[in-house]
Amino acid sequence: MYSVLPFILQLSYLLCGQGDGHLLYFLLNASTGALTDKKKVPLGEGPITLQAFSFEKTLHVLALSSYRAILIYGSGNELLFSRVHLKEVSHMCPYSSHAFPDRYVGRS
Repeated sequence: MYSVLPFILQLSYLLCGQGDGHLLYFLLNASTGALTDKKKVPLGEGPITLQAFSFEKTLHVLALSSYRAILIYGSGNELLFSRVHLKEVSHMCPYSSHAFPDRYVGRS
C-alpha cells in the first residue's frame, strides 16, 4: 500500500508513504519528471497515509502511520517535520466556523 503526494515549495518534492511505515521523499523536477535526492524516514510500523491541507495560505501535509502523526511543511527549499503530540490520530479534516476560522480536527 502506497500513498503518493506531490508537494510544491520553492522546490518540488514527491512524498511516498509506504506500507512498512517509511516515508520516502524525492526532489522532483517538474519539467522533466526526474526524481533525485531520495531520502527515507521511519514514521511507524504500518501503512502511511498522506493528507495535504492548507493552513494560513501555506501547504502542509499530515503523514499518519500506525502510532505516529507527523506534520510536514516547508521553509524556503527545505522540508521540515514536526511530531503531532497526540496519542493516536487516524483522520484529519478541515473545520471552519465564524468563531474558529481555518481550524482542523483530528480523530482517532
